Amino acid sequence: MIKSIAARLSILFLLIAITTCYYERDINEELEICYVRSGEIWIMNIDGSNQHPITFNGPNSSPSWSPDGKRILFERADSGNTIYIINSDRTNLKQLSHTESFYPTWSADGDKIYYYEINGTHSIVYAKLDGTIISRYPLTAPISSFSPSPDGNNIYYSTGSALRKIDIEKGSDDYITNNPSYISISPDGNKIAYINGTDIHIYNIENDTGIFLVANGSSPSWTPDGKTIIYTSATTSEIYKINIDGSNQKKLTSSNGFCHSPCVKWKPK
Repeated sequence: MIKSIAARLSILFLLIAITTCYYERDINEELEICYVRSGEIWIMNIDGSNQHPITFNGPNSSPSWSPDGKRILFERADSGNTIYIINSDRTNLKQLSHTESFYPTWSADGDKIYYYEINGTHSIVYAKLDGTIISRYPLTAPISSFSPSPDGNNIYYSTGSALRKIDIEKGSDDYITNNPSYISISPDGNKIAYINGTDIHIYNIENDTGIFLVANGSSPSWTPDGKTIIYTSATTSEIYKINIDGSNQKKLTSSNGFCHSPCVKWKPK
């Protein structure tokens, strides 16, 4: 009987170990980062290995990886600034917008996209993957970045001097706090990484508090587990990562500069 219980416990511990190792491998080894290097979109592993470009006819910027990891949205400054989409294997390049458009990003389910449009007026556009516009959310002023909440109920945006929130159901547009010039919402929707001056801070939406994370950083992007921020160093123009408790800071690129705007694949393979 004792041997039987011991055998079962051994199997249980083995299964737990396998599951834990697989989860850690998903987060730490299989995740990838897309980013901009010298005007083209590049991809690398989360540890900085296997760096390679997927576009060759920029200037391109503001990449955003789809939740399924198969496609990347980005801006292209050709005849005006417009939104494009490309598969992460470099195939099926397609233009999605035909007006001045910036900061493309995905809905949480990966079925729709958002982007900022300047076309006589300023608005955040919600559209299908073929470019068909579903709705526009008008803005009263130009913005420097925005981030939809994971539940799709709100859109947070920065005017460069204030953080505001559009409540999609109520149709309201409310002031939240001062100073952020670039924002990125956490996967659970409870925190916002933002830039204040040249430093990265984290704002807790639930209790209206903020903490300093790292100096001289820009373009923060969350990993799917919400524990790490990928960002650009404002002093070296290289991509770094850092845990949200300030530990384990590490440089990921060594390109002699010109790297910026990282975005992490939202889910493991």
